[in-house]
Amino acid sequence: MMGNFFKLISKLVLPKIITIGIDIQDRHLIAVATSQLGNKNGVIASGVYELSDDAIENGELKNSATIRKAVRDFVVKIPGGRFKSSSEHIFILSIPPHHLYTETAFFPLMSEAELNEAIHLKIETSLPWPVDQAYVDWLAMPASGQKQIGVFIAAVSRQVLNEYLKIFLEEKWMVGACEFHMLSLSKFINPSYFKSFLFALIDEDGIEFSVFSNGKILTHYLQGVSSNEEVKKILEDKINHLINYIKGSFGIAVERVFIFDRINSEYVLTNIQEKTGIPAQALTPSPHLDPRLFIAQGASLRSYGPIESSLNLLPPEFGGRYRENLFLKTLSLWFKIFSVFGFTLIFAFTGALVFLLSQQSFFAKENAGLDSLFEQQLAKAEPLIKKAEHFNKLSAAVKAVSSRSMSGFRLAIAKKEAEKNGLIFIDARLVGPRQIAISLVAPTRESALEFEKALKSNGAFLDVNFPIAELSPEQNLNIHITLGI
Repeated sequence: MMGNFFKLISKLVLPKIITIGIDIQDRHLIAVATSQLGNKNGVIASGVYELSDDAIENGELKNSATIRKAVRDFVVKIPGGRFKSSSEHIFILSIPPHHLYTETAFFPLMSEAELNEAIHLKIETSLPWPVDQAYVDWLAMPASGQKQIGVFIAAVSRQVLNEYLKIFLEEKWMVGACEFHMLSLSKFINPSYFKSFLFALIDEDGIEFSVFSNGKILTHYLQGVSSNEEVKKILEDKINHLINYIKGSFGIAVERVFIFDRINSEYVLTNIQEKTGIPAQALTPSPHLDPRLFIAQGASLRSYGPIESSLNLLPPEFGGRYRENLFLKTLSLWFKIFSVFGFTLIFAFTGALVFLLSQQSFFAKENAGLDSLFEQQLAKAEPLIKKAEHFNKLSAAVKAVSSRSMSGFRLAIAKKEAEKNGLIFIDARLVGPRQIAISLVAPTRESALEFEKALKSNGAFLDVNFPIAELSPEQNLNIHITLGI
């Protein structure tokens, strides 16, 4: 019961992030939505949408209506949550190499500020467009064993990308990142198995090559092709060239070659392995996954967090970038947490207070009823109480009379014995609860001793205290005796 309650709370407070990878091509738009399940990402929706001939031409958007409709149709397919705020859709755009510029540049060792200044100068002099007409990002990686720093620079035409972003802005769809196909595909290679690898993508645009190390891209190259024979030759020559280039420039040895073929070209992997001496294998999707979805799914696997470890060509001012104002998002999250739990505590406290007040009212009524009943019983019992009090008084009087009668009886015995032995009785008094003191005059010592003997043998007295000092005279003895009764 409590477990289900807290699951409900978590759904209200913590929205589930659903990342949607969008693979943009001239004739197709491919989308894959993934949601994190534990430590894994699971595909929850996918779709391949045919575009009209006038939609995209050479990577440039010409007719946004077909793109907008395709994305709308796909969003409807994504399973919705029970609550409106229970999920948040983040779109990741994976764009083709059209209007994409990449370069690997090397700089001498310098401070971070000096390196940033040198990179900006390099960008200004190398881009095919003016700097203010491009979106640029870069990643730096020290070249092992070299006194230099390698920097991979990527840029895309601002005018071309803005046409795509405009659709998402107008529909209020949040875009988290913009990357190119090779970055999307690289997410299928676990860096814990292969720290450095070369990736080759064969599609209608030609062959793209990229080398990755420790999750970072080191170089990117696009080569156009016209026939299958040319594909084989370019694969062998360019792969061998890039392996030697990375070894000499970064001091990094490529561990594996992966090839993903989107147009089913014929080539021999063993030839590549024999020529380079590095294992080569085809990158094939899972049996249940359409190969056309591979790039879109790779894009959807991009991690969502405050720190980016991969290139992002999305402009920071766009508002949906991963580097958006995470402080405000955090405040919003904690506000929801405190609001929900605060409401829960207030609700629980109010329920407890209402229960206690109802119990107080119940017991107050019970006490009032008992007080009334007690007063009635007391009124009925008043004559009996008075009789009991009168009886107690009589009982006390009887006990007193009885006690006095017993003392008088024993005193009469003492007087009788005194007269029998010729003693003169002077007076008697009570000196304790059960003691009588008598005063007598004995004519002789013998008569006094006979009187003492008679009292002790009578049995009417518990104790006879006869002072020996008073027996010293021979005649006319004044005697004071204490008798226990």
